Amino acid sequence: MEKMSLLKPVAKQAKTAKPVNQMTTLQRAETVDTTQCDMEEERGRRTASLPDSLIRSSSTVMETAQSPRHPKGHKVRELADIWGTMDKSDFLRVTDTLTLDDVWVQPTLVEPGKGVIVNTTFKEIVAGPHIKFRDAACKISVDDLIKMLYLNDCIQCNLQNITNYSFEDWLKEKSSVCVKAKGMEEGSDRAKLCNFIITEDKGFTFYPSFLHGRFGIFFRKICYHSYKTKMAPSTPKISNLSMIKCRATRGAFEYVIEARLFPLPDEWFDQATPAATSMVDRCFPDSQPF
Repeated sequence: MEKMSLLKPVAKQAKTAKPVNQMTTLQRAETVDTTQCDMEEERGRRTASLPDSLIRSSSTVMETAQSPRHPKGHKVRELADIWGTMDKSDFLRVTDTLTLDDVWVQPTLVEPGKGVIVNTTFKEIVAGPHIKFRDAACKISVDDLIKMLYLNDCIQCNLQNITNYSFEDWLKEKSSVCVKAKGMEEGSDRAKLCNFIITEDKGFTFYPSFLHGRFGIFFRKICYHSYKTKMAPSTPKISNLSMIKCRATRGAFEYVIEARLFPLPDEWFDQATPAATSMVDRCFPDSQPF
């Protein structure tokens, strides 16, 4: 197969999709606590691992208690409950849960920071028959974020039947591009490198030009789902190329970043996107520059 050259990319598409509704501003605490991150991941794992019968029973009880039955059988939930659940943690949440199963995200801005956790603005969508969305900031492991960007490029290589780079080779080339454009400091700083890739790298986009910019790639963080069998070891097992495995910054907890390609209507691109407010501005609105 043809080998992709990331140094000679196709024309860059718009990085930020354009909403039709007013955005909701998210306020989160500024303190980075990796222990809390791991606790949230573990709680998400336990929630997502409940037996199907218990989940179905809980779903029926919740829907009966919260709202009358829809005449056409729609599963109706309040959007405020979805965003409220996303906001209960400072960190990007595991979303393969009863409440968040339709939530997907796309990073749009990474704030400078030291350490393994970075503040990142995401475009969050609820993927029902009508897409609802907002811009919101949360914390994420910088390793998870860079794997998310790598997975994005892998998906686009597969769509074009181009051989993927290994993660190490991809990272080296992206760092090289960043160093040439911004200098050694930004090229060697993971947070600044991620922000450069998302906002300035002409060879990177979430809206593939070969699909005429009409499709967008979004992501979600979910638990690692294992399906055991008592059949012979020769039972077929192949890799799922839409997923990449990640590990918590502390402990042995593993989870998955999953990518999905969404076809998008004209309305997604026709409206202007308000500039996202930084996490610092949200937490300290009256602060003045030094």
